[in-house]
Amino acid sequence: MRVRFTPPADRQYLGALRYLLERSPAAAAGLQRRAEAVVAQLSEYPESGHVIPEFPELPHRELPVEPYRFFHRVVGDTVWIVAVWHSRQLPDVPDEPARANKGNSRTPEGRIDQTAHARLLMPHMLDTTPKPEASSVTARVLFVCIENSNRSQMAEAFARMHGGGVIEPASAGSRPSGAVNPRAISAMQECGYDLTRHSSKGLDDVGPGSWDWMITMGCGNDCPLVRTAHREDWQLPDPKHLPPERFNEVRDEIERRVEALIERIRSS
Repeated sequence: MRVRFTPPADRQYLGALRYLLERSPAAAAGLQRRAEAVVAQLSEYPESGHVIPEFPELPHRELPVEPYRFFHRVVGDTVWIVAVWHSRQLPDVPDEPARANKGNSRTPEGRIDQTAHARLLMPHMLDTTPKPEASSVTARVLFVCIENSNRSQMAEAFARMHGGGVIEPASAGSRPSGAVNPRAISAMQECGYDLTRHSSKGLDDVGPGSWDWMITMGCGNDCPLVRTAHREDWQLPDPKHLPPERFNEVRDEIERRVEALIERIRSS
């Protein structure tokens, strides 16, 4: 089953990740591993976790992965993660009416009551669950190399050529060059694809949200921290300085691997 983050949950997760990256890359990597484990578990077992203690009457469930709480709900063929909380931190109330009542969540001693505060916040959070979508796209796939000017660009192009109705592809670079290599443009013209419509971009340019697959190509330790259900590294040489025949060999190998990936996703 597909697993998606709602926009508020995505902002909570990415905000926590950026906060940790500035202070402790190891802690940020730990959060990413926890999020990937949650996505993998919910994909296999959508009803994982337990009812939310603050709202036992609601269909949403909570999957705790200390020190975080992942709140989720099944809608159609998708598990939507609607919020990500740190168990020792309270998120802010999102709108003015609820914020004005925030004082009502304090105990007589002036401390914030976790349960009362959650009851103020939870309705706003849970209402973000999207309605079922009618879509044939089964997987969002992100291809990542270093400059986003050769390998990942060609992979995205082949995914668009062969994966219609199966995958929604995008590409990015860990250190984008800002331009698509003219050699890649010429190589893809031989395959009938116009790569001049593409641009070299970084992770911030592909938009928020989770990915079903992340395919990395040679970025090594520079490969970004991205939330994904499946991560795969394709050991492909950077063709930038290769002679034409070797450049085309890399292009053809990328096409072969993209087609194989599409078949794996289609049959899953």
